[in-house]
Amino acid sequence: MPLASPAFAELHRMAVPPAYSGRPWIMALGAYFDASGNLNDPVFVIGGFLSTTERWEQFSFEWKALLAEWDLEYFHMTDFENGKGPYTEWDEGIRHERLDKLLTLIETHVIGSFLVSLSEVNFREVYGADAKPEWRYFLAARHLFWVVSQVDRDGNDLRVYSLGDTERIGWVFEAGDQGIGTIDKMYRAYYNNPILRGVFRLLSFTIGGKADYPPLQAADILAYEGFKHWPRQYANQARPERYPSNRIGNNIPHSYLNLTVETLRAQYESRRNDIDHLKL
Repeated sequence: MPLASPAFAELHRMAVPPAYSGRPWIMALGAYFDASGNLNDPVFVIGGFLSTTERWEQFSFEWKALLAEWDLEYFHMTDFENGKGPYTEWDEGIRHERLDKLLTLIETHVIGSFLVSLSEVNFREVYGADAKPEWRYFLAARHLFWVVSQVDRDGNDLRVYSLGDTERIGWVFEAGDQGIGTIDKMYRAYYNNPILRGVFRLLSFTIGGKADYPPLQAADILAYEGFKHWPRQYANQARPERYPSNRIGNNIPHSYLNLTVETLRAQYESRRNDIDHLKL
């Protein structure tokens, strides 16, 4: 069963984008991320996965085969959880069996799982009442760009993969996310700076839809789980971890962070300089 053409083309484009044509072979990793929650919600979360383009290609093939078997165009976690749309006829047994199959594909093909959350309370305490909501997206995504690019470097406890000197990361974010334009600005500025391009191992940046990118559907599951889990922590609710979160967390190397007031204050000067420079 062939991949959707946009996703297939993206996997190959990330391997050797135009900016690198004629240079030594570039090995690409793909980082796919989705947000959960609106920028004015009490909690805002971005979550997603990292893997090689080869693994993503196989993942996408197998994921789309499952969805075709279930007569789904794409998988959306919110509708699945609420039994809406194409999931209305799925009983509890079918729901559990099919979610298990999707989680198994994720566990089989990804090499790292990443999640960051930022509460409205923490954000306003450090950045003030007049700060733009879009800054929350920037602060969360900026953290992810750093952590993902440093997965194999000294001092990082998430050594999930050994990146070579020629390996770079192609980023794909979900098109419907609020504030996605701030990340586009950030990426362009960092990519145009040769030093930052190397530090962050930047290769490409794409804004796409879930239907065209199966890895974004996987990221949607993680982002949804983060959105459901973090509010419990803020409220100090001693409730069991949700099943999908537990499986992903136990079986995939991961970095999950809640941006605390202390973390935001420690990074304030640097991040505020970025915000001003990028005119966010």
